[in-house]
Amino acid sequence: MTDLDTRQVTLPLLTVPTVVLPGTVFTFTLTSDAARAAVAAASAGDGRLVLHNEAAGDIGVVARVPNSGAMPNGEMAAIVQAEVRARVLDRHNIFPFLAGEIAAQRTSNGARQRIALPTKAAA
Repeated sequence: MTDLDTRQVTLPLLTVPTVVLPGTVFTFTLTSDAARAAVAAASAGDGRLVLHNEAAGDIGVVARVPNSGAMPNGEMAAIVQAEVRARVLDRHNIFPFLAGEIAAQRTSNGARQRIALPTKAAA
């Protein structure tokens, strides 16, 4: 059982250019200030954020960011591990990134989990 099953967490929301499926692991180039801030906020918390693509409607995925840093060409990037589908219930602009209030689509006991919004941007 993961803590997604048992408690509320605060997660930043990162808009991605394509739909991401649970179980996917990829390197994401952090080309915008909002993307860098969302990953920094995730890293300052429990390492998770919500990946969302506008074409997917209100469906996103909770993902873990185990590592981020500069690539050899100097661009910032993060390794992202998508874990579980989530429904984005609401989005809030918490400068300099978006935060998403979500309900997990599936947990180990089949229950839906509501996840709390952050009250301020992580420093």
